[in-house]
Amino acid sequence: MLRLHSVIPALLLMAGACTQAAEPAPTGPALKAGDHVAVIGDSITEQKLYSRFIEVYLLASSGVADLDVAQFGWGGERASGWLNRWQKSVEWFKPTVATTCYGMNDGTYRAYTDEIGKNYREPTAKYVEAMKKAGVRELVVGSPGVVDTVTWKNATGAAVYNQNLEKLGALGKEVATAQGVRSADVHHPMLDAMAKAKAAYGDGYHVGGGDGVHPADNGHLLMAAAFLSALGCDGEIARITFKADGTATASAGHTVAKTEANAVELDSARWPFVLAGDGKAPNSTRSIAAHTDFLEKLDRFTVVMPECTWAKATITWGEQKAVVDGAQLKAGVNLMAVFAVTPFDKASDELQRAVAAQQDIETQLVKNLICLGLRPLIDADAEAKVAMQKVLDRVVAVRNEKAAAARALVKPVRHRIAVAKAE
Repeated sequence: MLRLHSVIPALLLMAGACTQAAEPAPTGPALKAGDHVAVIGDSITEQKLYSRFIEVYLLASSGVADLDVAQFGWGGERASGWLNRWQKSVEWFKPTVATTCYGMNDGTYRAYTDEIGKNYREPTAKYVEAMKKAGVRELVVGSPGVVDTVTWKNATGAAVYNQNLEKLGALGKEVATAQGVRSADVHHPMLDAMAKAKAAYGDGYHVGGGDGVHPADNGHLLMAAAFLSALGCDGEIARITFKADGTATASAGHTVAKTEANAVELDSARWPFVLAGDGKAPNSTRSIAAHTDFLEKLDRFTVVMPECTWAKATITWGEQKAVVDGAQLKAGVNLMAVFAVTPFDKASDELQRAVAAQQDIETQLVKNLICLGLRPLIDADAEAKVAMQKVLDRVVAVRNEKAAAARALVKPVRHRIAVAKAE
């Protein structure tokens, strides 16, 4: 049976609720084995792209065991909407960690005013305080993203509205600082990458989406990166070290299955985050990565040969080969920055599909059952309430089965890495 996570005193949700004294913001890794991570926000979250990237990364790349991730996006929502629905939305999931991303709708698609700021800041402060008291151990308040400088067609120009979103992001950070929780700057990395990518690919390459608001995969990768960084993910997925005698060692999450002269077969339980797409279009995560520090900061699958004396070296990874400078191999080569095709591609695609299917159920569960408009009538009728509880329990069970199936896909991938002097 579904049960309330805890009884939250009504005074916590009232305008007069007391705010605790400022606490130091947490630093370092946020996640612990077994955490339940809720990804919360408006229609951009409900697109289930950055939430999917976050889940795939946390399950396969973070190195933290037994995580469960769910998304709680709701189209058109503002911070006040989450304040009003958060308890009933998450009671089945019982999050211990959460990320929130509001502000796009709170800005009301016009120039910033103090009233707009107040209407965003106050409910943000209230839900942060209430969620902390309800047992959410780590909370990340994310800034809103951006509107695209070309595809945004609102009468309020993109520059004006992005200034509004920037101010709302600053207010969210103030709330996070005051309440001792984490914050994620989504806005500025997106703005910076958008300018660089448009310069490289042309103005038709949107980062804020074809409608100017809802990004494609490129923008969602930037959003995921901001939240993963705020959660303290260090990005050191693997470090494979070749010694002078030709043997190799591997970091945690990778087991040496076989070794020979300057070649090693590994069973890797910790996967790199695989970029996808043609590298040119907005629906390609690969296309935006070249204009960010994503690979360096969050996706390092490094091969190093500290005593390399070769001027040039050939690295073979699976069926693919690449030539690098020997000095680069001596310092360390991030395979994810060199290889467009990896031994993890097939497994990653399968995991992406499984997570997408899971998150689709979560949208239906929260929007069409838990927050159903008929719920007051159902709850007023004892027989209907019992019947609805059975439906909810079953849908939650189906969702949990999907989540377990996704986690089960993350198993060791066998692959081979070899280094040699380039001819």
